[in-house]
Amino acid sequence: MQPYDLSENHGTVHVETEVCVIGGGPVGLSVARRVAESGRSVVLLERGGLVAQPQSASDDVGFDARAYGGATSGRAYGIGGTSALWGGQLLPIMEHELDGSLGSDRLGWPIRIGDVGPYYSILDRWLNIDASPFEVGGDFPHPIAGLDWTGFAPRYSKWIHFGRRHMWTAWKKDLLGNRSLRIWLNCRVTGMMREGRRIHRVIACGSHARMIVSTQRVVLAAGAIESTRLALAMFDSPEMIASRPAALGSYLHDHLSLRVARIETIRHGRMRSLFSPVFRDGVMRTLRIEATSENVRSGSLPSAYAHIVAEADPGSGFAIARDVLRALQRGRPSDALRSFARVPAAMPELVEMAFWRIARRRLVAPKRASLHLHVDFQQTPDVRNRIYLAQDRDPDGCRRVRIDWRVFDDVAHWISQIEPHLRVLWHKNHLERAALLKFYERPAAAAFDLSNGYDIFHPAGTTRMGLDPESGCVDRDLLLFGTENLFIASTSVFPSLGAANPTYTAMALGIRLADHLV
Repeated sequence: MQPYDLSENHGTVHVETEVCVIGGGPVGLSVARRVAESGRSVVLLERGGLVAQPQSASDDVGFDARAYGGATSGRAYGIGGTSALWGGQLLPIMEHELDGSLGSDRLGWPIRIGDVGPYYSILDRWLNIDASPFEVGGDFPHPIAGLDWTGFAPRYSKWIHFGRRHMWTAWKKDLLGNRSLRIWLNCRVTGMMREGRRIHRVIACGSHARMIVSTQRVVLAAGAIESTRLALAMFDSPEMIASRPAALGSYLHDHLSLRVARIETIRHGRMRSLFSPVFRDGVMRTLRIEATSENVRSGSLPSAYAHIVAEADPGSGFAIARDVLRALQRGRPSDALRSFARVPAAMPELVEMAFWRIARRRLVAPKRASLHLHVDFQQTPDVRNRIYLAQDRDPDGCRRVRIDWRVFDDVAHWISQIEPHLRVLWHKNHLERAALLKFYERPAAAAFDLSNGYDIFHPAGTTRMGLDPESGCVDRDLLLFGTENLFIASTSVFPSLGAANPTYTAMALGIRLADHLV
């Protein structure tokens, strides 16, 4: 059964279902697939069409302070959502990262790793990812295992194969083959009708049509920004405002990435053997030099990790291979063909890459690429960073979103804490024989811009999990406080991000929610 398209209809379409999932990105598809596998009826509503389109700009979002890329370039409309854009990196959140965020607010997650762990395994099976550990050592020997990692805990993240990173492409056969699931495209949710605190209808609009979905349960899985907007709109009435969770829309935070040092390579072979991505069982793995649980729990370091980033010019073999694969992932074969036109000039580098990939199971950057040491860490959740509804409305009649997001002074503090640990790590392992670290001047918050760092489009916190409406917005089962049947499955429910890419955990939480619903 192919997806339905609201743009091809006129008038009003009526649909009935047990579960209505709003959003067709990685998390929404995970929820819908799991619910449908149980035999319960589920309708998935996606704002975009069959080809996910990145939103480099958006007319339904405004900014009070600095522009927030997670609300523009970090969003994509269309089935598959941001999975058409992401790198497909998988790494689970750690137990100590659920204990609470640093800063004045130390409220932690109301669930533990044991509540999420079984659902990572289901995802691994769906994504064709091996179940081997993420930690270094054991049955995954590697040269870095012999280094002295005092103060750090190295892990290897896993990357979904390029051909399966787009969730719609990877799961299309399973999704369309299940008669319990109906997918509607090009329909934007503009409102929800309720009786008391219970949602009984979802209203969506297309270019020439209107849709009314009668449902028993609703799941907001439209990404952190849109899910927060819909949750805020739920309480945008005098009779509901008193039951609105206090933290709704607040504590917006992201991962920040800072370039902290330039790497002057002396021995390319040694650096490649130690730090280049490695392949095992067809899955690429990349090294992450993470802060230990002891350092994070003591407050001496944030949830953070260091990694090496290669920057190659557009004509390099490395850049050509990357651009071809990304174009195919995004469903743009014409862009892939244009990238192929650059192949002849880069043939020597492509041959070298092929040798390292086949003979050494490594993905290597060209020797002329510039290498930089980056530190990625969780921005401290702060009540002043928030999403709220403006008074003006967009063409669909919805109140526009306003975002007040800033980077505060703790950025410079955390970099000053991390840098000495990295210097010691490099020196005690004699890594200066392979490459020299040239640290940059430590940035202040005011200097945090695209010249030395960026946010990674991982918005979190605005519908955070909590024990009650005073500490959070949703409970441990992701039910929105103040409602009886409205759930949220998004990175916005994370009270704190930790250091790991959040999509893996968000999808696992979506599967967990699906099991709770059925």
